[in-house]
Amino acid sequence: MKKGFTEQKSFDMVEEKLCKHLEKEKAEMRVLRGNAEKSGSFSYLDYYQKMAELEGQLKVKRLERDAPKFAREQLKWKAKLFGEEYDD
Repeated sequence: MKKGFTEQKSFDMVEEKLCKHLEKEKAEMRVLRGNAEKSGSFSYLDYYQKMAELEGQLKVKRLERDAPKFAREQLKWKAKLFGEEYDD
C-alpha cells in the first residue's frame, strides 16, 4: 500500500499507473510490428515467440508419445507399493 492512503485508493493509483504503462508498451509494439511487416522482416519478439510456440508444440507431442510409458510405470509403482502383482 502507498503511504497514507487507504487500500482501495492505493490499488486505484497503482492500477492507473500500470494501465498507462501497458498502453504505452502496446502502442510501441504496434509500431514495431507495423515497421517489421512493411519491411518484410521479423522482429526479435516474433522470432522468439515462434520459437517458444514450436518448443511448446514439441513438448506436447513428447508428452503424448511418452504418456503410456509413464502410465505403465505408475501402475508398476503402485503394484510394488501395495505388494500386488503387475501384469503387462
